[in-house]
Amino acid sequence: MIRLRSLMFVGAAGGVLAGCVYAPPPPPPPRVVYRPAPVVVSRPPPPPVIVEQVPAPPVAHPYWVWRPGAWHWNGYRWVWARGRYVERLS
Repeated sequence: MIRLRSLMFVGAAGGVLAGCVYAPPPPPPPRVVYRPAPVVVSRPPPPPVIVEQVPAPPVAHPYWVWRPGAWHWNGYRWVWARGRYVERLS
């Protein structure tokens, strides 16, 4: 009788445990790396440099130097920035 109960318990336990299946966790989702798209600006080359006459300095001072004009892109077109006298820092 004890032997039969032991066999029944083992059989019942085996049946219950047979329904348990270990499933590994799902793999993590793939990592997405966002990279900014390259910005390509299509603009024409700057026009030729405008030759300016250098005026007399506003103050006779050795630290004033002439800074020539140059073309600058304002996002839509080339704009000429006139030359001017600036104070030399050194």
